[in-house]
Amino acid sequence: MNYKELLHTGTVISCRIENEFINHAVIYREDDQIWICQNKMCGADNAKQNFGKKYSWQTNIINPSDDNVTDIIIKSPAKGKSKGSSVVEVSYIIDGIVYTKNGVEGNTIKDIQSTIDQYDKDIKEKLTDLNCLREARAGAKKMLDNHAKFAARGWMLKDSPLKKRA
Repeated sequence: MNYKELLHTGTVISCRIENEFINHAVIYREDDQIWICQNKMCGADNAKQNFGKKYSWQTNIINPSDDNVTDIIIKSPAKGKSKGSSVVEVSYIIDGIVYTKNGVEGNTIKDIQSTIDQYDKDIKEKLTDLNCLREARAGAKKMLDNHAKFAARGWMLKDSPLKKRA
């Protein structure tokens, strides 16, 4: 289940809006637009339904952090929107990833750690390759500098394409 499936009209959440903690807010949703109805932060556009709250803050469900909405915590799902007969437990949404008691969007912590370990391995390999390239470049530059010094004195390598200066 991804976070878009969890945020429906009537879902009770807490979150941060412009870094201001909102303890109790209710979602009003139309397509991919959501309004966070709450009593602290006044937004530019009012929701059609405000659930008895003073203000609403409009944001796009695809990336709420673009509108300064972060740290969304689902306190209770909208009525009739839970999966089957089970109720969705408290979920945390950080950068679009849903964290629940059972894992991250169906993944276990072990799966996530394995992915991180693979990234670390890939980075180490790239750094090793980069260091080898840097060493090879430094060696070639030193050789070129030496060749230029000798050429300036009229010396050349036996197979050098440069002609001896007159």
